[in-house]
Amino acid sequence: CIPILQDIYAEMMPMPLEDGLNCIIYNDLEDVEKLAYRLEHLSDTTLANLHKGVRTYFDSYLTSDAITKQMLGQEEEFFYLQAEGFSISLFKPD
Repeated sequence: CIPILQDIYAEMMPMPLEDGLNCIIYNDLEDVEKLAYRLEHLSDTTLANLHKGVRTYFDSYLTSDAITKQMLGQEEEFFYLQAEGFSISLFKPD
């Protein structure tokens, strides 16, 4: 799976995603036609490189081990868990 994102969303990731390396980025609706052409004409080599880049990004920044290392490496004393009510209830002691 290769992320296809508008530029603003690619920049919101912990480490920004890079067009052609680990995702495909478009700017706005005017880019969609060019995006469709680009996707239709991806070579097998480019596609394989994108898959490799996505996997490297995932392993480096999005696995549970990577996220834990990032959290433990921060100097802040607190971190905030964004979750909904059911998930939070799982953390409550009985």
